[in-house]
Amino acid sequence: MILFNIEITQGSFTNLENTQTQQDINKLYSEADTILYQRVPTGVISIFNFNNAVIDNLVFMSCKAYFSPTLYFNQGQYLSISNSKFIANQSYERAGALIINNLLSSDILDSEFISNISQTSYGGAMIIYKSTINQIANCTFQKNKALSDSGGAIIIISSEVKVLKDNQFFQNQAAIGGAIRLIQCLPYFINKKRDYSILNTFTDNIATLYGKDLSYNPQGLAIIDPKNPNNLIYHNYTLYSQQSGSLINPTLKVVIIDEDRQPIKFPGYFNQKANSTTAQKQVIEDINVLNQYSLYQLSIMSNNNTALQLDGTKISNFDYEENAYIFDIIAIAKPLTQSQLTIQTTIPFDVIDFNVKKILQKTLSLTITVDFRSCIRGEIPTIQNQQFITCDKCPSGKYSIEEIIYSTTGQSEQQFSQYSCKICPQQAKFCEGDIIQLKNGYWRWGNYTDNIYYCSKYPQNCVPEDPHNKFGCQKGTIGVQCSECDLRGVIWGEKYGRLNTDECQDCKLASSWSNILILIVEIFIILLYQAYQINKQRIFALKQCAYKCLRITYFLIMGKSELIDQGSIYLKMYVNYAQIMVVFRSFQFNILPNFLFSIFSIFGGDQFSLSFLNTDCFISSLILSLPVYMNKFIYTLTYPLIFFVANAILRILFKTPQGLIISLKSPNYLTTIKYRPSVLEKQKQKQILYKMKQFVVNNLADLKSNFIFLYFFYAPTVIKTILSYMICQNVDDKFVLIGDQSQFCNINSQQFYLVTYIVPVFIVWIFLIPAGLLLILFLNRNFLSWMYMKRAYGYIYQEYRPSIYYWEFIKIYLKILIISSQIVLNKDIRLQQMYILSSLFLYLLVTKKVKPYSSTDMNQCDQNLTIVLIFNILIFCVSEQINSQILIKYIIQTLLFIVNISIIIFIAKHIFLKKFPYSYFKMNIFQKIIFKLCSRFPKLYRYIVFQPQDPYRVFRNWKKLRQLLLQFYNLKKQKNFLNEQMYKLYKTQVNISSHNSLEITPYIKQSQPKQLKQNIQIKPMNSTFSINKYNQQQFMRNCNSKKASIKLMEDSIERFDIQSYQEPSSVNQKIFSSQTLTQVKLQSISSQIQNNNSDLIFFKLKTNKEYKAQKERRKSLFQNQN
Repeated sequence: MILFNIEITQGSFTNLENTQTQQDINKLYSEADTILYQRVPTGVISIFNFNNAVIDNLVFMSCKAYFSPTLYFNQGQYLSISNSKFIANQSYERAGALIINNLLSSDILDSEFISNISQTSYGGAMIIYKSTINQIANCTFQKNKALSDSGGAIIIISSEVKVLKDNQFFQNQAAIGGAIRLIQCLPYFINKKRDYSILNTFTDNIATLYGKDLSYNPQGLAIIDPKNPNNLIYHNYTLYSQQSGSLINPTLKVVIIDEDRQPIKFPGYFNQKANSTTAQKQVIEDINVLNQYSLYQLSIMSNNNTALQLDGTKISNFDYEENAYIFDIIAIAKPLTQSQLTIQTTIPFDVIDFNVKKILQKTLSLTITVDFRSCIRGEIPTIQNQQFITCDKCPSGKYSIEEIIYSTTGQSEQQFSQYSCKICPQQAKFCEGDIIQLKNGYWRWGNYTDNIYYCSKYPQNCVPEDPHNKFGCQKGTIGVQCSECDLRGVIWGEKYGRLNTDECQDCKLASSWSNILILIVEIFIILLYQAYQINKQRIFALKQCAYKCLRITYFLIMGKSELIDQGSIYLKMYVNYAQIMVVFRSFQFNILPNFLFSIFSIFGGDQFSLSFLNTDCFISSLILSLPVYMNKFIYTLTYPLIFFVANAILRILFKTPQGLIISLKSPNYLTTIKYRPSVLEKQKQKQILYKMKQFVVNNLADLKSNFIFLYFFYAPTVIKTILSYMICQNVDDKFVLIGDQSQFCNINSQQFYLVTYIVPVFIVWIFLIPAGLLLILFLNRNFLSWMYMKRAYGYIYQEYRPSIYYWEFIKIYLKILIISSQIVLNKDIRLQQMYILSSLFLYLLVTKKVKPYSSTDMNQCDQNLTIVLIFNILIFCVSEQINSQILIKYIIQTLLFIVNISIIIFIAKHIFLKKFPYSYFKMNIFQKIIFKLCSRFPKLYRYIVFQPQDPYRVFRNWKKLRQLLLQFYNLKKQKNFLNEQMYKLYKTQVNISSHNSLEITPYIKQSQPKQLKQNIQIKPMNSTFSINKYNQQQFMRNCNSKKASIKLMEDSIERFDIQSYQEPSSVNQKIFSSQTLTQVKLQSISSQIQNNNSDLIFFKLKTNKEYKAQKERRKSLFQNQN
């Protein structure tokens, strides 16, 4: 109908439905999701060509139509809608509630639009088309939907809305513009700041494509931030450090943005996502939207083709996987230049210029600055088209680590020809560009060097294939070839050290009982070996002095080799062998199992290897202000000192008190003369002081012997360790200490420690100490057989011939030179092998010529050990040429194992299984065990060698001789005592006679006392009495003369008969009785002297008989030796 003025108020239209539907397609669903109507432009109320229309206080609820199910206004002058409600109305196509078309003026006030739906088109509640709206105010738009198109609440097309305020938009939904969609119109209600939410309230509106609250057209382009994909970069985007001639990196990901500067989504995007919800999977069926999106393409171009060339696909469509436009473009320019490129849409868009309130048509664009870097390592520069330079990356299987140098005057092809890609080395698993992915077991200093090293010392520590490695090293390891532990947690954050193994372990395990127990066992073994060597040296000194006396007296003739404890000498030979064998471990060829090398290390090979393993964590924390290697240096010096002090303390605790007491309580053999009390006291004091002095001298000799043993035992490894802290090695133009390859050289602190501490200590150990010992031996070369010299310095020369007393110094310097070759020649193993081989061969020739040992067996054993060492070196040299032949390699390993184990068994046999004595009680524990085994297995006797004679039989004869000499000495001592008693009695008798004025007095004074005193004096036995100088005839002559003197004394006493004198009966009777008693005593003493004298003669004859027997035995011994 056509009206000029119409007013509809206070009405209610509920459940109205357009009846002009086709019956055959009239399908209603329970939820009324889809309603098919006739395509007729009618709703509940349709008004055309009117002047004024007032709609006030109406309610439209659940009305359904093909479009605009409630009100449709077309071509009018003025429309006013107020205080009305549009609830749950539905249209199949446009406008779920009402349409305003071609109206000159309209006001919509105080109305509600709730749950209206446009199922297949736009305008969920209202469509405003080519109309002017004065104001839309105080209205509520809630839960309106246009899911397939635009404008969940309102769509404004080619219209003018002057005022839009005080409205509330809640939970409206659409594909584009969840609340409001603008098409070809100026939004006067939006300020210059493009803030549309100041006068209205927008809450929880949803747009599946773009514009959740208000949307016009796409408003621009943005770059997805490659560092944070949730961020967008809208302008001033720069691509830094781009490689000329390669794809732009990072890849350009561009999006089109809406009014809210949010990226738009494309129809079907959510259908591509498996994790999208059902509500998001909306099918956009509106053909206008699909056609619109089909034109959304982006292109890329260079702003200056002479400075930047782009290769690749320059037009991009939306990528549903990346939810962006992707540009894989190759950019070519000159290195170290900047160029610009532009990304823009292929079609223009209506864009609102809010400054001038105009709608402009232009393409959406984004300018990007490209900063080209120079060609880097792994790339080869190539000139293209005489104006561009490409940086071509080395392909897979090749690499380049050369730094590209550019000339300021320009580049030419000739200048770039020096750069080329290299073939991937065999030690690498993969190569590409400047990447060299090494295999496990190899190491290099950094990523920009192709000097690859095999981790010969600890190959298991080099794990470049492990993704968790740091600098190609396993966890806990640092330094060159990952050979050091991170003792202070600099790299790995926690402290790591070596605990009983070569692997770096957490220092928290250092306090475990197993580690402490191993350390205690190691110290105990070294102390035991030290005590064994020093004790054997002391025993040898005592025996040597005793045997020398016996040889001088011809009681015992025995060579020097029979006197030496050969077990200790062979043990020294083993230590010498072990110290050199440990050097061979660095030749990258396994000879023996690791546990045997550990045994070598404990007994002389490398004593600090195991001690460092147990105390690595403790050493690094000794002095935190010093570097780790200085802490190890201090520990190296104090370690032998600890054993020296420990041995001295043990000797003081267990040997000194007992020895001192026994020495002071021993009988006085210095003199047999009877002194006055004062003189005797002085003699005793002198004697005590003398014995204390001797005791101190003996202990000082033991301390010297202890020091000498520790020096010769530890000197090779101590000097090697000190030398490792002095010498630096060059690793890719970086100098590091050999002893601590995590420490750089040529820095001020390292130079200070080197000059102040390390070099002086090195001079003392390698020059001053051996020079001092050699000087002492040279000055005392004629007194080397003395007791003190043997006890103090016998460890150096006891097994050598007297003229070759210096041979131990030759051996120690040989070991020092060989062991130090690990440090000096560590880079060239072949040169190190040749050096050791020549040194050992020269030593072998000299030993064959000189024969320094006092025994032929010892010389032969030393030569055999040297031959085995030379054999090992030769096998190493051969094995390096046949590494690829595994079978031959195993054969060589087996051969080396057999040879070295055989020589070890040979030495052990000489140490523990010497020639068996005939006496079971004189066998050591190993001999007893074997002897018992032989009793059960008699065939074993063929492998046992017994001593040709009992070498200790002469000692039993010497014991008898010693008993006879002691008895002879005691007899003389007793005789001296009797002479003194007789002299006292004689003086008493003289005193008595003088009181009575006896006539015999002059006779006694002149003859008898003088004769008596002359005859009974016996000289004390000389302490230097020697059987060799003893004269049998003189001995008998002395005995006869003493016998005659005693008889003369008896005759004289008998002639002095005091009874022949007549004296008064009073006093003379008393004198007579006392004289009689004295004479009786003298007679008894004389008879006792006579008997003792006869016993003395008997023992003299017996001694002479033993002497003759001993002499005959000596002659037979010489005959057997010949």
